[in-house]
Amino acid sequence: MHEAMIEEDLRGFLARDAALVERLRIRNVDLVVNREIDLHFFAPSPDAGKKLVEALRTIWVGIEDIGHADPGTGQVSVTYTVHQSVLYVTTPATVERRIRLAAGLGVIHDGWGTRL
Repeated sequence: MHEAMIEEDLRGFLARDAALVERLRIRNVDLVVNREIDLHFFAPSPDAGKKLVEALRTIWVGIEDIGHADPGTGQVSVTYTVHQSVLYVTTPATVERRIRLAAGLGVIHDGWGTRL
């Protein structure tokens, strides 16, 4: 992924995360408490998905779920569930680390989610 695209993705994620964190704050969600947070990715192949998981394991303890390859594209969804706080996963440095890690493996970072 080209550096300009990485920077554009980073700006987009940070803006969306700031808006989501504010909505959660309004709903009185404790943003500091650790919770299960799903990090979502799309990999071009099962092998790329496995490499992503291996790289994520060097950073965070988590549980991975690598989907089945799409018959038409070979693309797979990857969910990596971590036990962290919303504030931690939305810090600019953490977001940038995920985006750059994924981009370096040809994977797309698709965001995060958690149960309320």
